[in-house]
Amino acid sequence: MASQTDKTTSKTTKDKKEKKKEKKEHLNDLLDEGLDESFPASDPPAVVVPGHENPAGDKKR
Repeated sequence: MASQTDKTTSKTTKDKKEKKKEKKEHLNDLLDEGLDESFPASDPPAVVVPGHENPAGDKKR
């Protein structure tokens, strides 16, 4: 028989997987919307947003 801790851990893992799946589906929906709104266009919508060259924020000169 599974202990209460095992059940809680299993539920937490399932919740995390479900949230990850929902986030992926949401991103796919946003990409599909961007593709639909930009058609016909020569430039596809950006899937990622460019980051900073130095993400740590250190200023080196």
